[in-house]
Amino acid sequence: FNPVPGAVDFVELYNPSERHVDLRHWQIGNPQSSSGEPRPLTNDRKILKAKQFVVLTPDLTAFKTAFPTVPDSLLVKS
Repeated sequence: FNPVPGAVDFVELYNPSERHVDLRHWQIGNPQSSSGEPRPLTNDRKILKAKQFVVLTPDLTAFKTAFPTVPDSLLVKS
């Protein structure tokens, strides 16, 4: 995802399965970043329920400013 200038980066994850998934220790990476190394989505227990989505963002405040209708329960600081 490449947001407009001044906007915050975010990634949406969706669980299409019938099972809950714990996102703890999952990793995400950007080969174009300075390190290129994957980093954990979260070190805390975060359950992604069946048929649910979450939004991963490094800046929760900026994301909420841009998208105020997204419930806090769906946001993960990453």
